[in-house]
Amino acid sequence: MLMRRVDSGNGHTWSRVRAVVHDRYGPPEVLHLEDVEQTVPKNDEVLIRIHATTVNRSDCALRAAEPFFSRFLTGIRRPRQRILGAVPRRR
Repeated sequence: MLMRRVDSGNGHTWSRVRAVVHDRYGPPEVLHLEDVEQTVPKNDEVLIRIHATTVNRSDCALRAAEPFFSRFLTGIRRPRQRILGAVPRRR
């Protein structure tokens, strides 16, 4: 993810990051870069900066939803998490 600041036009500046996201299952072409809001940790949380990562066979299988029964864990019609490696916020 690449961090950058975006001016909202009303004098506020928000931190945005570029992340590889996927909205559907399929081949590598379903992955695309998108600007998303930066995660802001709460008082009892920690934000960790990642400098490098790797993609392995398991990541590719999750992206393609193979085997099919893995969809019961990751989302039947489309992935529940758009950004791989992101932790969904607690509500």
